[in-house]
Amino acid sequence: MTSKILSVRRLMRVEGDTEEVLEFSSGVNVIVGEPNTGKTSWLRMLDYLFGDTGTIEDAVGEDLANKYVRAQVELAIDGKPMVLERRWKEKGAKGKVFVDGSAMPAADFSAFFLAALNIPVVYIPKGNPYSQNTWPELSWRTLLRHIYRHEGSWSDLALKQPEADQFAVFSQFIGSAPAIFSLDYAKLVDAQKREARLAAQKENFAATLDDVARELVYVQEASAGFTRDSLASAMTQLQADIAAQEAQRETAMQELRRAAESRASAENEPRASEFEKLGLELDAARVRRSELQVAVDKGLERVAELSAHLKSTKEELGKLERARAAGAILGPLHVTHCPVCDRPISRKAAAPGTCYLCHQPQEPRSEEAAATTARLDFEMQQLKEEVGELQELLSKTQGDLDLDRRKLRDVEDSTSRLESMLQPVRTAAAWILPPALGLTAHETGRLQERLRQLQRIESALSRREALAQHLDDLRKEIGHLESQVVEKEAAPDFTTLGDQVADGMTDYLNALDAEGRNIWEARRVSINVSKNAVQFLVDGRPWSRKLGANLRAYFFLAYHYAWLKLSRTEPFTYPGFALLDFPANLSDFAISDQENYLLTPFVKLLSKPELRGAQLIASGRAFADLPGAHHVSLNKKWR
Repeated sequence: MTSKILSVRRLMRVEGDTEEVLEFSSGVNVIVGEPNTGKTSWLRMLDYLFGDTGTIEDAVGEDLANKYVRAQVELAIDGKPMVLERRWKEKGAKGKVFVDGSAMPAADFSAFFLAALNIPVVYIPKGNPYSQNTWPELSWRTLLRHIYRHEGSWSDLALKQPEADQFAVFSQFIGSAPAIFSLDYAKLVDAQKREARLAAQKENFAATLDDVARELVYVQEASAGFTRDSLASAMTQLQADIAAQEAQRETAMQELRRAAESRASAENEPRASEFEKLGLELDAARVRRSELQVAVDKGLERVAELSAHLKSTKEELGKLERARAAGAILGPLHVTHCPVCDRPISRKAAAPGTCYLCHQPQEPRSEEAAATTARLDFEMQQLKEEVGELQELLSKTQGDLDLDRRKLRDVEDSTSRLESMLQPVRTAAAWILPPALGLTAHETGRLQERLRQLQRIESALSRREALAQHLDDLRKEIGHLESQVVEKEAAPDFTTLGDQVADGMTDYLNALDAEGRNIWEARRVSINVSKNAVQFLVDGRPWSRKLGANLRAYFFLAYHYAWLKLSRTEPFTYPGFALLDFPANLSDFAISDQENYLLTPFVKLLSKPELRGAQLIASGRAFADLPGAHHVSLNKKWR
């Protein structure tokens, strides 16, 4: 589907209450006038209206930015009206474009306007598509540099625009950009970048895991590397060793218990029962101490929170009290000196019921002042009540905190006392227990720690397997995207599309050489297009090496002619609109008042029924007598 046709109907700029307006029509329009009549400034203003994200000063210069307060353009898009406006003197509106009266950030205008023109939004890589940079949008402003040729851009196809961007614009206008820079391609590149990162992450993870695991634990079954089977075998052996140690310990404890029972006498049983009771009391005291410590910590946080709230409330109350006092003092004061000339003011000259300064009827203000005072009093009363409630709550919370602190001290004293009473029993038990029992406990702990380490390694292996699964899924996604990209890239016929643009340029250059003028001298224009680049050739050589200044001007005019000609041709997406601002020194391009033939081919082209609504706006004093064009004359000179 081709793009919609864009044309300008009315361009306006406003200085105070004065409006300056230019009217345009379909077809060829020429803005003519002597030097310094503002031809270029009008086109720069139009360029700024088309969503320029820079400053108005950079767009049109400080003089024009200070002189005018706003500008407006009335457009037609396939005949449907649209109004764009910029209001750089209005607060908060400097960076906005007003579309039919609704404000829109200039940065968002591009996507909106492309949609309005039926031009697809595509994203293009900057430099290496596999770099970490994101893919920016091929914006309307980038396309506009191939639609609007300003007076300083007659030396290059698009001045200071990278070749990659020029290729992207060309691809957009020939309708192949959605295939070349498809969303699937962007997704494919992103997936391939994620695949490379994930593969490196998996490899690094596996190597690090193996190195760290070997440092932590040696497993004979995993001498060449850790696997699930080798870990399972090692953990089974460790669990068996731990069970053997625990059985050995239980046997020793049973023998010790039997020996102790055989030596125990009836008089020792009450003492053993007493020691058991002390142990239970100690456990309970430790639990209670932990609970009280938590309560104290929460109490401290609550006290701090209430204190901060009380402080801020008192400060707010103080502000209101100072405001009320200031109002009571300053309210009755009167103006004693003129604010303009600073001379004393006489109140005697004023009529009753009028202001003694401006002599206008004075309405009573007592009710308004009373209402204001009442509002202040109400707010102050509310804050006073809130202060009282906060003080009461803070006092209660502080009391609860002090009580919890006392309870905590009592529990800590009980814990210390119970530990002191049990210490002799623990010392005696340490002498009674055989050394073999301690060695068994130590070995059991060592084996259990090794088992936990192997379990951690097993968990890490699960992480490695998850990375591998993620990598497999990503590669399947890449395969699917690659098939979609290959299918779309095969769609555009680059050779035919490039030849159509070259033929359009040739038609214009043939018109230049008509009637014996022999300006272009039959040089052959061709265009080589691929999915990665476009190359403009003249007689088989790059155009920039083949053409001098004059011939470049004809070449660029042919470039605009070709796009206008293909505006309604499938699958081209050029919007049927061009702006040409010829340089002030026309002699540089051998253009004179007698050479209207430069624009005559455009007049004939845009008069065709299939290009109805398409438009060319050109500025330059050389075309005042151009037949078939709509003339916009400027007579007022700027300085």
